[in-house]
Amino acid sequence: MQLNAGPSNDGPAAARSTAAVPGAGGSTLSSLRSRLHATACLLLAAGMPAAARAESAPNWQFDGSALFYRESGRVNVVEPIGRITRLFADGSTASAQLSLDSITGATPNGNLPSGKGQTTTTPSGNVSTVSGGNIPVSSFKDFRGALDLDWSRPLAGFITFDTGAHGSREKDYSSTGISEKVALDLLHHRTNLSAGFGYNDDRVFPRGGTPLGTVDPLKVTTPLTTNPDPKRVRSGMLGLSEIVTRRWMLAVNVTRTVEKGYLTEPYKVISVLSPDNIEDPISGMPISAVTD
Repeated sequence: MQLNAGPSNDGPAAARSTAAVPGAGGSTLSSLRSRLHATACLLLAAGMPAAARAESAPNWQFDGSALFYRESGRVNVVEPIGRITRLFADGSTASAQLSLDSITGATPNGNLPSGKGQTTTTPSGNVSTVSGGNIPVSSFKDFRGALDLDWSRPLAGFITFDTGAHGSREKDYSSTGISEKVALDLLHHRTNLSAGFGYNDDRVFPRGGTPLGTVDPLKVTTPLTTNPDPKRVRSGMLGLSEIVTRRWMLAVNVTRTVEKGYLTEPYKVISVLSPDNIEDPISGMPISAVTD
């Protein structure tokens, strides 16, 4: 299980940062799936003796799922997920999960709508044109592969340690991380206390290079750098869950995340406004000329 660091904001590069604290977050879908799975396991464990669970548990377990998401005229996402789990006689489990994400679509690039057509050239040389009155957008296409490893081991029947590792790669972003979580079961496994931490070491390498900060591209011959930009994410989590009935469970999680490094969006455009470059949407003339 993992805590998402991250971005991700975004255009393509923003919504992607993921810190690996077990049980603390990630995408909304992954977080919800993890909570529902944990709830079902706790309810089943509360109603079965330990010996019966060990005898009936299979040695291997395979799970698969897929996410399809679409925003008309904007974003299309396809995400298949496969997971394999090895169950041991002492209650320990080892699992590996492979996720593949395909994302295509368009996102606003930061330019303001204008009464005239606009043309935008990206650092990699792609050109996009939008007609007057429409929101300027930039198209994108990306593919991401991610591998998550997890090892869970019980101790003394009421303490569980979870160790995780994570790695992912896409065109302009890579992430590696580790996590550790300890959980304590009380009151016949009805109450669960947990604490965990995670660390992610990410790298950002925008297509075409990274723009240099506070530099006027019209005055500098090479306003880009091709060096990978580091991003480090540290996370901590405290949690409490209580099984109230067979149908109800209450849970509270508190998470603290600290991110340092390259946190900006490399593909967005910042529009600097003044009365001379704000156009009237009807006449196409600067506002200053219309109001004078």
